Amino acid sequence: MSTQIYPLKFDPIYQYRIWGGRKLAHLLSEPLPENDPIGEAWLLSDRKDHASIVSEGKLKGTTLPELMKEYRYEFFKS
Repeated sequence: MSTQIYPLKFDPIYQYRIWGGRKLAHLLSEPLPENDPIGEAWLLSDRKDHASIVSEGKLKGTTLPELMKEYRYEFFKS
């Protein structure tokens, strides 16, 4: 499929950890969820169990693995 891929924005995936805290709030541009201890923030992930999801535009809700399957040529053409 040949189409122009717009700049994509993904929702961060927050990982709750007992040893986590709230310090990541100072490094990220969006507030952390709730008051739970956040140990990690995955900004881009292609793991099947925690895949990043497009947060805006016509591809909203599409996972990174789905994008790589459907638009692999658009991502890697020079």
